[in-house]
Parts: sequence; C-alpha cells; structure tokens
Amino acid sequence: MEFKGIYNLHEKQVYRYLLTLCRDEHLAEELTQETFYRAYLQIKNFQGKCNNKD
Repeated sequence: MEFKGIYNLHEKQVYRYLLTLCRDEHLAEELTQETFYRAYLQIKNFQGKCNNKD
C-alpha cells in the first residue's frame, strides 16, 4: 500500500486518539500531521515485523 493509502486509512483514528490526549483540536491536527510526517520519513525502515509476544 502506498503512503497516501496508509494516511487515508488511519488519519481519523490517529487524530481522535490525539484529541483525547490533548483536548485541543488545533493541536491534535498539528500532532497528527507531525506523526504522519515522521512516519513518512521512516517508512523505508519499516519491515512489517512485530516483537509482540502475546
């Protein structure tokens, strides 16, 4: 999946989560953009593996 598709799939959920943490719509929007910006910069390192032992 291309990054735009990942963004479209998860943006609202990330925004709502951040909004519950900070309770400020403007800040939640900024943090959402920053989150996806950082993810975009690191996408080349993503291997799709999980260390979760559950």
